[in-house]
Amino acid sequence: MKHPMQESYTKSKVHDVEMNMKTKKKIKSIIRRLSNTRMSVMFSFMNQVAVFFQVCFLKMKWLLTRKRKPTQDEIRFVKENVTFIYKSFERQKMAKRLYRNIQSYYPGVRVVIADDSFKPLKLADENLELIQLPFNSGLSIGLNCALKKVKT
Repeated sequence: MKHPMQESYTKSKVHDVEMNMKTKKKIKSIIRRLSNTRMSVMFSFMNQVAVFFQVCFLKMKWLLTRKRKPTQDEIRFVKENVTFIYKSFERQKMAKRLYRNIQSYYPGVRVVIADDSFKPLKLADENLELIQLPFNSGLSIGLNCALKKVKT
């Protein structure tokens, strides 16, 4: 049996979702009507400008944040609570590069790589657990084997 507060919360959530759906439908109908008028060229141009500015904003945000190294507290938190897993198939260089990059940002963090390549991956480190699988075992099997090794 639901608590009365829980029921009213659920009803308000359903109401919010219904309102959002109605709002989206209204916006779509307005856009559809605008795109079929003489202003469609201007509307298309404004849309392209908006997309351009969004892309520029996201690129700037990425450029400003990608050089930032994590703090010692963040590194310690990730080291204690996160295990990175990666499924590799015929991309030894990418697996090695990914491992080096992870270790450059979070030194000492545990990484599990499941590899089912024809040539075995040659990578060894104290923070790395490499699972060698039969050739072309598949993504699901590789990820499940790697997940079994996760303790965090």
